[in-house]
Formats: sequence, structure tokens, C-alpha cells
Amino acid sequence: MKTVSELAQELELSDNAVRAHLLSLEGDGLTEQSGIQRGTRKPHLAYWLTEEAEHLFPKAYDTLLNQLIAVFKGRLTALALEEVLREVGRSFARTDAANQNNGDIDSRTGGALAALEAIGGSAR
Repeated sequence: MKTVSELAQELELSDNAVRAHLLSLEGDGLTEQSGIQRGTRKPHLAYWLTEEAEHLFPKAYDTLLNQLIAVFKGRLTALALEEVLREVGRSFARTDAANQNNGDIDSRTGGALAALEAIGGSAR
């Protein structure tokens, strides 16, 4: 989930160019507005890929990740594997936290749940 400004910065395009592309992608049913993120001046609409768009991208990541973890299990101690996986989780959390404004505990918790669900998690 990204705002127009975030997409423009990452893609090195103007905000207007990103808006034009998003409008076209929305028309094709590939993106949709998914909420509002607080901004310094005004709230920003956030966009994400629709389920239809998700089907256009390769999804072999889960198979690759499972094989990678299986190899790690065979080569690392249980403690070392746990440390590696915790480091990955912390890295993911830092990246996600950097994309969110500091809000109250409910909004931060909601953001964390949304981030986990976006990668296929089922958290409560």
C-alpha cells in the first residue's frame, strides 16, 4: 500500500504522472484506493494492487522460502535459525514502521495487522 507521493519518489516520476498511471490501472481493475494515510498537510489516499493484479505476478516465493528455511534448518542450530528469522522479522517491522506515521497504539496495531495480512498472514 503506497501513496501517490511514495510511488512518485520510488519511481522517480512526478505526482501527476503517477496519478495518470493509477487512474489507468484503476480503470483496468488492477489497483484500488485502500484507505487514507495521514500527511503533513492533508491526508493522502493509499493504493494497492487488486486481487486480479496479484495474479499477474509470479508467486514462487513461498516455495523458495520454504526450501531456504529447510536448508537453514539443516545447517544452523535451532537458536541460530531463530535469531536469523527474528532479524528478518525486525527488518520487516522497521521497513513497515518507516512507511507509517506514528499514531496511537490502535492505529499502529492496525497498521501492523494490515502489513501482516498484505504478505499473507492471518493475525488477530
